[in-house]
Amino acid sequence: MASSKAREVCERTALFTLTTYPFFNAFSFLMLIAEQARITSEASFVNLVTSLVIYIHVVVMFMCALAMKLGHGTHHVALAHAVQLVLIIYYNMYPGVGPRYTDGLKIRVLSRAVGTVASYLILSSFVGKSAKIQRAGTILFGVFAAGCAYAVHCDLDYRLAFRLVYHVYTVDVVPSIIIHMAAVVGFLVCALAFLNETITRYVALALAAFVIFINLAVDWRLDFWTQRQRADYWCALRIATDNFPILAALILVALSRPNGKTIAENDVRNDEQVKTE
Repeated sequence: MASSKAREVCERTALFTLTTYPFFNAFSFLMLIAEQARITSEASFVNLVTSLVIYIHVVVMFMCALAMKLGHGTHHVALAHAVQLVLIIYYNMYPGVGPRYTDGLKIRVLSRAVGTVASYLILSSFVGKSAKIQRAGTILFGVFAAGCAYAVHCDLDYRLAFRLVYHVYTVDVVPSIIIHMAAVVGFLVCALAFLNETITRYVALALAAFVIFINLAVDWRLDFWTQRQRADYWCALRIATDNFPILAALILVALSRPNGKTIAENDVRNDEQVKTE
């Protein structure tokens, strides 16, 4: 009884987070564009067209958020919102249109963007019971975990932020390199599990734990990223807050894996239920 109630609370919290976050996503994306426009204010026809497309994109994002919040066609709306987030990835990647990020910051931005796309694919599959969309979401979660492993291991700014936090809040009982490599290996193991679709409840919860650890230790150090690394404030804030829908989707993944079963085992179980019906 208690476990079923806890499961219901976790599911409701995850669904609330995933259906509410697009409101903040639309607002923060608009603020990020405004912040970058103050830095590079070049008037041209291309910029005017780009601005018009961005405003239309934000309005549609807000409408998707409202539809999901009201519960109208959440399966299809979540899928449409995932496509919208793919357009944000295109905006960040396309040269001459998107912002000019350093390589390390671009990896962080893109990995979180891929993670949010995966989150809304998982939401769509969770509501619509679609195995194909679920597979696409789990594979993208593998890409997200691999991107996090790369950022933690290869980005010098990320490693510096990690070590600063470690030295401030610990007494260096364990060398920081051990914790650092444990995070890298953990992300890589989770990435392989998601990419190979050998996901159990424990793998999803392990990835969620690593995301919480990195989020609290590094991503929410906004003063470090904005002052020392000169990243845009709204860019750093979006990276930190993108972890909320990612964590919510990982909870849904864990809830959809009863008794630690993998995707293939769940598919066989579902097929058997369909045949018996």
